[in-house]
Amino acid sequence: MFSIYKYQVRESKRQKIAELREKFEEDKLRIQAMKEARKFRPF
Repeated sequence: MFSIYKYQVRESKRQKIAELREKFEEDKLRIQAMKEARKFRPF
């Protein structure tokens, strides 16, 4: 996308940050689930 106006650049940055935050939260939940699923198996 070719942005001409400053508000377009600001909006695209804001959108990317929102997507990164959402992905971070999903990854955090996924890692939590993986940790809970891990069991101690000595043998």
